[in-house]
Amino acid sequence: MTIQKNFLSGIMSGIYISLGATLYLYIENHIIGAMFFTLGIFLVSSFYNYLFTRVVPLSTATKEYNAIDIAIAYVGNFIGTFVYAFLLSNTRLANKLKHTIDIVATSKMKDSFLSLIIMGIFCAVMVGYGVLASVKYKDNKIVVLTFYFILVAGFVILGFDHIVANFFYYSFYSLLFGFKLAILPAALAVTIGNLIGGLLIGYLYQIEQKINN
Repeated sequence: MTIQKNFLSGIMSGIYISLGATLYLYIENHIIGAMFFTLGIFLVSSFYNYLFTRVVPLSTATKEYNAIDIAIAYVGNFIGTFVYAFLLSNTRLANKLKHTIDIVATSKMKDSFLSLIIMGIFCAVMVGYGVLASVKYKDNKIVVLTFYFILVAGFVILGFDHIVANFFYYSFYSLLFGFKLAILPAALAVTIGNLIGGLLIGYLYQIEQKINN
């Protein structure tokens, strides 16, 4: 029952991130769109769901998650983003977002493998600090939300890569334009980057806690 619950939580997290990503695609102003992207992270933070970039840093920072949890979050997030993308592709919004998703997804597919890994690391570091802030300042929701808002909007503005958001972008793109093999290495590179960045931030947090104690 616990695995099923966590898996469903991962699916919902994928949907939450997709909602934020849809707002980002819809809003023409890049900075304002990045601010509204944070909606997805706020929902994940509020409901403590299984988001890949949340579970990974906590697996080393607090050790409340393990490799199985990471896998559940990853697969669940992908399913959530794909289901949402499928539904969105059958709405009137699809035509309105078609041009934008083409630009966003294509730019990621054309990027180099190394660049995507690094962009994934930077993204995971910024999200990871937001996750750790929710642990350190768990009794102060205003501080936590401020951390999330600034860090998440920041990584979106800079164009860093978040694998769950990319799951949505690639799914939506594939449903509208057809699947391209270039998606696979691009997704793998960002996954590696998000893993490295998340595990590193969590590990550094753990060391800091041992030193302070």
